[in-house]
Order: sequence, then C-alpha cells, then structure tokens
Amino acid sequence: MAQDGFVAALDIGCSKVSCLIAERSGADIGRIRGMGIRANEGVRGGALINADLAEESIRGAVGQAEKMAGSAIEDVWISLSAGNPESHMIDISMPMDGQPVGHADIDAAMDVALEKLADRQPEILHAFPAAYATDDVITTSPPHGLYPDELTVFAHVITASASAQKNLETVLRAAHLRPAGFVAQPLASGLGCLVDDELKIGAACIDIGAGTTGIGLFANTTMGHCEVIPSGSDILVKAIAGHFVTTLTEAARVLALYGAALHDPSDDRHMIDVKVLDGAGVETETQFPRRDLTLIIEDTLRAFLLELAERLTALGFDPASGQRLVLTGSAAQLSRLPELARQCFRTGVRVGLPPNFSGLPVSARGPGFSASVGLLRYGVDPDRFLHMPSTPVGVPAASAMKRLWHWVKGNI
Repeated sequence: MAQDGFVAALDIGCSKVSCLIAERSGADIGRIRGMGIRANEGVRGGALINADLAEESIRGAVGQAEKMAGSAIEDVWISLSAGNPESHMIDISMPMDGQPVGHADIDAAMDVALEKLADRQPEILHAFPAAYATDDVITTSPPHGLYPDELTVFAHVITASASAQKNLETVLRAAHLRPAGFVAQPLASGLGCLVDDELKIGAACIDIGAGTTGIGLFANTTMGHCEVIPSGSDILVKAIAGHFVTTLTEAARVLALYGAALHDPSDDRHMIDVKVLDGAGVETETQFPRRDLTLIIEDTLRAFLLELAERLTALGFDPASGQRLVLTGSAAQLSRLPELARQCFRTGVRVGLPPNFSGLPVSARGPGFSASVGLLRYGVDPDRFLHMPSTPVGVPAASAMKRLWHWVKGNI
C-alpha cells in the first residue's frame, strides 16, 4: 500500500515522538490505521539539541505506525513548538470606492500585509484573515457582497525562526520523510481537543507538555493568538529532584506514580518510596509521606499557572463573556489539576481529550495526543483551517494583536 488516501502526523515533543496514520474520508479523518510512539531525548524546551537521537526516535515511531497501518509513508505533517512560534496582527485598510467586497479584495489586503513584512527574518507558518471591519462594524466572517466605504482586514500571521524549521526538516529527510507542512503546536492542540462550540464561542487552549507550554486563543473558528513557552512539566521534575535530592529520572518516576496537583489530607497518611542520593551519590530507597511530594508540586504548579493566568488576562481573555479554558497535553492528566487550575484562573476548566476517531488506540485517547490528532485534522484539509504562504515576515505592534482579540471576543 502507498500513502495515497492516507494522512500522517508526527508530533515531535520533548519526552516523546508520536506518529498517527489515518485514512482520508472526504475532507475529514476516516479510520486511524497506525500509531507509533517512542521516547525522545533529542529535544529540550521545544528545540532540537541532538539530531541523531531525534532521528532515531522519529524512525522508531514512524516505523511502528507504518507496520500497524500496512502502509509506507513519506509525507508527514509536523507540529512545531521550536523557533519561538508567535502571533502578529497587521491591519490593512483600503477604500472600496463604491464597489462590493470580493475575494480579490481580501487577497489583495493579505498580499499587502505580507509585503509590509517581507524584509524581516522569521518565517511564516500560517497567514490568514482573522477579522474584518467594514466601516465601524467588526466581524470575523468575510463581508463578501457588502458596500462599505472602507474595508479593513486583520491579517493574523504566525511565525517561527527559519533555522528551527530547517533543523527539523534536515532530521526528517535523514529519516527518509518529507514535511507536508509545519503546524504551530498550539494550533494543532486546539484543533485536536476543542469542540465546535468552543471554537465558535471562544476558548483558551493551554497545552502543557514535558518541556513546552502552548497557548492558543480561538473564537468563531479562527485563531486569535498563538505562542509557546519553553517550560512544561519539567519544572515539576526539577523541583521534585531538588526537594528530595534525587535524580531527574527518579523524580519523573515519582511524579508519574504519586504526583497530584493539590495536597489532600489523605496524603499525610500515604507513604511513598523515593530513591534519594546519599553523600557518595549512591541511590538509597527511602520513604516519605506523599504530602511532601504533593505540597512541592502544588507550590510549583500554582506559581506557573498564575503566571499563565496573568498572560491570558493581558491578552484579553475573559471567562465572564463565555470563553472557556481547556487544558491539554501530557501534564493535563496529573491528578487534581482541574481543581488547582480553577483556583488560579478563577473559571471553569476542563481537560481536553482528542475525539475518539474510529481505530484510535486507547493509549492515544489521552490529552498527550491532542496535538497529534489535531495535525491529522489539519492535514486532511489544510485550506479549511488556514492559508499557508511562505514569505518571510517580522513582528508588528503587539497592541494590534490584543485589540483584535478584544474585538473578536466582543462581536461573536
């Protein structure tokens, strides 16, 4: 079997590489035919640090998925968290001179937006019209056929460094793969776990992975903001290792087995086994109350979530207007996390899981696979979501981005 009729997604994370292969069903995903997963030590903080290790993990994950699917693949959609993916908003206004708004007018505005930034260094991942103004009316739907005196198009451009993409592309080609395209990780995560109402009404999707945290703001099926922070559950691992004087490997094991985001009175009576380092650096198994673990996790995670809450507020996210907060990513499965997040964000929180597509293995139905499934949804029909040119762009004023998010929020 060849790749015809199939779409493949490759999520290259800081702790794992996952590959999904699915059949196409019209403009959507049909049955999931293959899945592969391998541990990954070639990426840290979203950035490639060891090409050989990353290639080995990619080969293993893809090979496992191909064997399960019974199909060899070459073209894969790649999630990108490296290279500082970020949003830029550029507003382009033009007089209409008594003519109705058409597709050509919006395309022309997008061309002007990209031309304004053509001499800058970061490379475009995505560029699309995020909102429109016809005279004094703000809308997120194309105002085709209207006769405004002036049309304003707000172009949302998501960029990342060209070197980050080139480094990943080099590793992929060494593994005999071709990138069908790079997709900003927060976009992939949102497409992989947000329900239709959340995409329409407005939602903040926060993907907390092992080494990065992606922030995506969505409204009326468009993306209003995208960024990646080079910190994730690794801050918990480091805090645990420092508190118990143990190795990072042991700290990760303890977090996975006994971790919880909030302290509970029952933790005072529950003892856990931790291999600590003695004066000679030798591991010795010792018992501690689980309370010691959950308190250090709670303190570290609360500070991190409060920083994220401040960031969302600065961007104009407002739960009082009906916008929702969704947590996803591998760290989102941490016990009691929704309760702590509700305290920090002062709003309802749910853990976002990927849709249960036919053939999706049980092991891939957790929040750690939202980005992988989102990549498949994007790859089946990229034009349904965003238009992806490839012109170098730079950074416009951040105030335009915040202003757009407020307008989108208030006009749905």
